[in-house]
Amino acid sequence: NYDSTATIDDGSCLEEDECGNCGGNETSGCTDSGACNYDAAASCDDGSCEFDSCAGCTDATACNYNTTATIDDDSCLEEDECGNCGGNETSGCTDADACNFNPAVSCDDGTCDFGSCAGCTDPAACNYLPNASIDDGSCEFDSCAGCTDATACNFDATATIDDESCLEEDECGNCGGNETSGCTDSGACNYEAAASCDDESCEFNSCAGCTDASACNYNATATIDDGSCLEEDECGNCGGTSTAGCIDPDACNYDSNADCDDNSCVFLESDCDTCSGEQDGTGTLVNNDADDDGICDNDEIIGCQDPEACNYDPNATDEGECNYLELFSISGDFAPVIFNSEIYTYPSALGSTYEWECTGGAIQSGNGTSEIEVVWSETGSGEVCVTETNADGCAGEQACSTIAILPTNIEELITQSINIFPNPASASVTITAGESIINASYQLFDTQGRKVKEGVLEAASTTLNTNVLASGSYVISIETDQGVVRQQIMIER
Repeated sequence: NYDSTATIDDGSCLEEDECGNCGGNETSGCTDSGACNYDAAASCDDGSCEFDSCAGCTDATACNYNTTATIDDDSCLEEDECGNCGGNETSGCTDADACNFNPAVSCDDGTCDFGSCAGCTDPAACNYLPNASIDDGSCEFDSCAGCTDATACNFDATATIDDESCLEEDECGNCGGNETSGCTDSGACNYEAAASCDDESCEFNSCAGCTDASACNYNATATIDDGSCLEEDECGNCGGTSTAGCIDPDACNYDSNADCDDNSCVFLESDCDTCSGEQDGTGTLVNNDADDDGICDNDEIIGCQDPEACNYDPNATDEGECNYLELFSISGDFAPVIFNSEIYTYPSALGSTYEWECTGGAIQSGNGTSEIEVVWSETGSGEVCVTETNADGCAGEQACSTIAILPTNIEELITQSINIFPNPASASVTITAGESIINASYQLFDTQGRKVKEGVLEAASTTLNTNVLASGSYVISIETDQGVVRQQIMIER
């Protein structure tokens, strides 16, 4: 209500309402009751009606029913078999192991069947079911197993599975047997001990021959003797009649009748040998050197060949009997005092002479006889020897005795107190004396003057072992700083 002529606002100005009425109070809006934004209070339509925001499926049975929709836009849908709103998928059995498995369906409807198509699915089994798609573990391979080889002796025409039981007949016609056929005659050449049945193959010629191993035509492979055995003659000819022997005329056993040499010829071996003279093979070698010393028996000289013997023959070629002089012992005092005269004897034989020698003294008389007189002139050790020559001029072995020559002051020493007991003694003897013989040396002589024991008297009483001495008379010589004491000891067993 604007007034362009008015200069003073009197407060009467008005505005148009939404419907264009000046000073009115009406509102505008969508006045189409079919529109989503229908406004029942609107007095006039403002062109704002829209029909989309409230459009949808108004069918309560539809799967996409919209409770807020007021305008049905024909979008209502139904669920497919798999429950998908507006989908086109189908349901069925989706288990690939089931009998009614359907690979075209999208969801499982719980109708899978596992029984109608179960059975043995192994084509090799006896109970194979070609229509079975599920193996129920019932396959068995025994009821239809057997030999499927029509050439076998145990062929099973009903068998569909070969169980490797097929057999062949052995040579004797036994199904599955291992017997062999052959010649069962033990006297035949081709006899087979292992054969169980005879195949009429026996023959008796191929093994016939000489079965005597000592025969010269022995056939080691022959098992049937055909009486053809032969022997070698002496010359090695099988079945021959020749004789063997020595065919060398220079041999002692030459055989003029021999056809071949048997290496038996005997020839002269030395200048002493001769042949017996036979020419028929019986001749022998005559050995004219019985002891094989290179000297013919007729030239042998028998005699004693020992130069030490009394009857030694330097020309003897064969050993004969030798004669020897018997060796004896010299008798006498073997511990004499110097300058004393002593007699020494040797067993006398008729016709014998005796050559004496001595050292440490001089022979006074008797040389050439079996008894001499000697005066000893040097103290210490001496010796007396004798050689016997018999009536035939044969000299024997020299016999000698050692002499212990004592000084002249022995008489004074003998007076010293020396006690020897027991005397005669057996296993031992004890020597007691004064202090002067302590550490004195002693020597024990037998009757031949041989020293048999020596030592030192280490105390005033000393026991000597005489167990090893032979029975007889002995002289003990004790040497001290003052001189020599000697005394006789007898040993008895």
